[in-house]
Parts: sequence; C-alpha cells; structure tokens
Amino acid sequence: MTLAREAKPGSALIEEYCKQYRKLFSDVRNYEAFRDLHIGILSNEKRKSLPAIAKIVGLKNHQGFHHFLGKSKWSSEEVSETRIEMLKQAIKGRSIRLIVDETGDPKKGGKTDYVARQYIGRLGKTENGIVAVVIYGVLEGITFPIRFEVYKPKTRLKEGDVYRTKPEIASQLIEEIVKHGFKIDCVLSDSLYGESSSNFIRKLEELKLEYMVAIRSNHGVWMSEEEEVIEDEWKPFERRFSDGKTEKRYVKEIIFGQRRPQTYWYVTTDPETLPGVHLSYANSTQRLKDKIERATSEDQMDDQRQAQLKAHARAIAEILLEEVEPEEIKTFKGIEYKVRDLAQEYVTPEIGDFFVRQQQTQPQDVSEKSSA
Repeated sequence: MTLAREAKPGSALIEEYCKQYRKLFSDVRNYEAFRDLHIGILSNEKRKSLPAIAKIVGLKNHQGFHHFLGKSKWSSEEVSETRIEMLKQAIKGRSIRLIVDETGDPKKGGKTDYVARQYIGRLGKTENGIVAVVIYGVLEGITFPIRFEVYKPKTRLKEGDVYRTKPEIASQLIEEIVKHGFKIDCVLSDSLYGESSSNFIRKLEELKLEYMVAIRSNHGVWMSEEEEVIEDEWKPFERRFSDGKTEKRYVKEIIFGQRRPQTYWYVTTDPETLPGVHLSYANSTQRLKDKIERATSEDQMDDQRQAQLKAHARAIAEILLEEVEPEEIKTFKGIEYKVRDLAQEYVTPEIGDFFVRQQQTQPQDVSEKSSA
C-alpha cells in the first residue's frame, strides 16, 4: 500500500488559491496536475499547450496532464461550484454587473470536440476554432468569469447533444447565477443577445433583471401611423475604460411614439458628425433610465472636485499605510480586507458624523414644520 504524501510545493500565490480545492482530489497527483495547469495557464507562454506547460513546471513529459484531464476521477462541476462559493465570499453580498460575451480560440484540425469554422472574436473574423459563451462579473473595476459553456455548432453535435443558440446558453447561465444568490445590478451585452427578444431579453425580464444591451441600427419597433419618433437632446458623460483612461461621449434617448417598458438610446463620441464607427444603439429597461439620467446630469461631480477628492483620498491612504504591516497587504485579498477595516475604523465614522452635523444645522423644511 502506498501512503498518502503531501503535495510538492508550487508557486506561493497559486498554491494559496489552489489549496482551497485540495479536498476535491483524493489523489495528490491529481491535485498537483490541477495546480500545475494553473501555473502554466497564468505564465507568459504564448501557446498554452500541455507539452509547453509541462516544460514550464519542470515535468519530463505531459502524459500526467493527459491522464488528469481524460481518465482521473474528479468532478469539474465540484470545482466550478467551489470556485463560485469562493467568489461569493469575496464579493460579500455586494451588487455586481454581468457582461455577456464569447471567447474563442483558433484551432487547427477537427479532432477536438465542437471545433468548427465560426466567428472568433479576438481574431475579428471567421476561422476554424472553438467558442464559449461566458458570463463575467464586474465589481469595483475588476472583471472576473462566473459561468461559461462551450458553444456546440450544429455541424459538430455528438450523439445526445441538443443544439442551443448562444442567447439560449447565456439565458440559462444567467438563471444559474441568479439561483446561486448573486446580487445583480444590471446585465450588459452586445447586439447578438440584444436582438434576441424572444429568448434572452424575455429571460432577463422574467428574472426581473435590469439590462442595457446593444441593438442593430436597423432594429425595428412597432408604431402606429399617428405616432412619431421623438429624440431627446444629447447629454455628455464620461466613458471610463478598464485601464483607467476616460473619454467623453454623448447619449440621447429615442422615444418611438410613446413611453414603453424598454428605453432606446443613441451613443456616440461626436454628436455633430456622428461617426459610424463610434455610433451605437442601445436598449435598456425603464428602471435603468433613471441611472443613465443621473450619470449625465449636470449635477454630477465636476473634474476639479474629482481631482480634489482624489488628492484628499491619497493623503488619507498615505497616513493609513503607516498603520499597516507589510505582510498584511501582500495579496489583493489582503489589501481589500485591510482597506475596508481601516476605512470603517477611521474614515467612515468621520464622514457619517460630518453628514449628521450638517443635516442638523440645515433649516427645517416648511412642510415638516406644518406637519409637526
């Protein structure tokens, strides 16, 4: 009988993450393969093939990876469920936005299941490859995958497979995310899903989720002969990209005859020339309309006040940093916890106390006096 041994040490950061899945692998060799695949996937190697990953982690060959992925006993569903529970613990009940998208990889030959000639987004063209529908979460500028499913082209269905469109797949994935208890602020998608009113949009409305989806320029809306299209004025807003850069854009509402449960929008970088490459069409829920109007309101914080706020926040951060041990902020998770703890102890009470004192010094409203 072979006694169980401890797993060989790996990268400290990846080891810290992967050890939370350790209980799912009864064989330590399977756990090591699971961890080593993470190391390879997160490496700078351009081609993430099994032989390349084996070389990165110092293995003689990649046969162990083949056995792990094809023959060893472990459950991908259990791994997925564990990852989702970890996500929920990190999010701590905060609202997230969902982004629906596809990720595709080119693939030569046809031995791999569900490889076919199809549109590969990152290539911007139709090519031989494999595509998955992915639901991402966004929280405080961080984007992370929640659920995904490989798209199965009609030409590559296997026995027992049932063909489903990408909007149908996305609808089911979002429903699963809702069942897991995630608090969803809104759902965002491109026009592939935005035009799927009978499936995707219907499912979002059934789940009572707010959404903002792109639609095609030739999107049709039923109107009577007496009704007219009404266009609101262009309103500026700041588009913030994932790298922190910003760009001024403009949005205006389009009303097709009368108010409807759904609202329609034009979005552009230049309201004068309306460049086609930067003119977008969007459809959203009526509830989300209020958020759009607040974002484009003239009452929003101007650039000078934002710069002033950032300067004060940085000064506070420099003071609080002196209260932190280096070991406490070695990881993003550690930084998140420490920032929250320090803010709750020193910053939030002061802001709350200031607001209370300001409210107490305000003159009492006439309506409140009369009802008192």
